[in-house]
Amino acid sequence: MTSKKVLHEVKCAIYKAGQDKPAVRWSFFFKYDEDSVESLSEVLERMNATCGIKERANEIFVMNYKIKLSVRRMEPEFPKGRVFAIDTESQFTLMMPLIQQNYEIIGNFRMVLTNAEKQTSLSTKKRDADPFKRAEHQAKCRAKYLQDFAVGKLKHINDMTHREQRRQRKEWKKKKIAERKRKANNHAQILTPPSSPVPGPLIHVPDPTPQIGLHNTRRKERRIAKCYRDNMKLKDQLEAARRLNQKLYVRLSRQRKTSPLMKCPDTPRTKTNKLLRNWNTENRKMKGSRRNRRKMKNKAKKTLMFQLSLSDELKTKYGPS
Repeated sequence: MTSKKVLHEVKCAIYKAGQDKPAVRWSFFFKYDEDSVESLSEVLERMNATCGIKERANEIFVMNYKIKLSVRRMEPEFPKGRVFAIDTESQFTLMMPLIQQNYEIIGNFRMVLTNAEKQTSLSTKKRDADPFKRAEHQAKCRAKYLQDFAVGKLKHINDMTHREQRRQRKEWKKKKIAERKRKANNHAQILTPPSSPVPGPLIHVPDPTPQIGLHNTRRKERRIAKCYRDNMKLKDQLEAARRLNQKLYVRLSRQRKTSPLMKCPDTPRTKTNKLLRNWNTENRKMKGSRRNRRKMKNKAKKTLMFQLSLSDELKTKYGPS
């Protein structure tokens, strides 16, 4: 059985302490077996070999540098998984098998120092350990600071131009913000209680199998097809009801024309209703409220009905004039 080589993308960004933008950034692609487990050293060796950058792990990855390394699987059908924060190389080695399962791992590391940096750090620690030497060093720094003012290398804020004052105050503001941020982080670390015991190994929950996904897709398609069929049936029923309504309306109109009841003379009430059929439309712009217009209509209806009734009664009694 042959193993499958999967294409992965590696992105690396190096940040200096207190800076948001990376000092160094690069990325490349490589393939490796899904069944294999590579350690951090193997990944860095492959990275150096692919990028052609020599001794990057010894010269660039120094103290006060933070590294963000991301490994991402390049198949589009697989989603990105959870992001794990890793602090040490041992944790990275333990979490390396999860690359095949979660497809993205981000780690923060502090790599080894060069010999010169080690010597500088050792000398600084040795000097600060002695309070007299530390005080002497601070006095020298203070004298150098005052000498720079006397020579003119440094200026007091009152001796600067307006542009230099704005630039200096802006720089002070940035430093103060960074200082407050460091103090807040230190205070939070002091107040943070110890972490809980490390749980056991993570149990990966497998993604839904292709068969389940295919079944869900087919079931969704069937529901959509059923809704479409029901919609077509309702449209047919609505069209049939509309045709029946039109047919009955035409039949009723014909029967009204040929019915003997339609040949009878209108009563006074029918005549009144026909005459006052368009009362609201014609008198909508009349002055007064709606209540007053309704009273006027009722009064006119009562008067007109009385006149028509009296006229019909006189015609019946004395004949048409």
